[in-house]
Amino acid sequence: MTDKSDYPKAGIPSAGDLAEPVARAVREEVRRELREQSGRRAVRLYGGAAAAALYAGGALTACLVLLFALALPGWAAALVVFALLLVVAGWLKSAAGQGA
Repeated sequence: MTDKSDYPKAGIPSAGDLAEPVARAVREEVRRELREQSGRRAVRLYGGAAAAALYAGGALTACLVLLFALALPGWAAALVVFALLLVVAGWLKSAAGQGA
């Protein structure tokens, strides 16, 4: 009689055959999740930087209004700063159109 334990079972993979593909799939899933989370973190940081820059721009605008208010009435100082910001916005828009 022959010992059948030496023969592989047809169609049924062993645990050793499954270990490498499962480990590879788990590693890929972990890498994908880490990339996704680092991308989300970067987006949050850019959003925070944009908010801080917006507040800094508001503070600079208030500073300019107060500076002009030393020589002009308050409403005129605010109007001058408004006009300056409008000119800067137009210049930036035209510069962006030329670069595209």
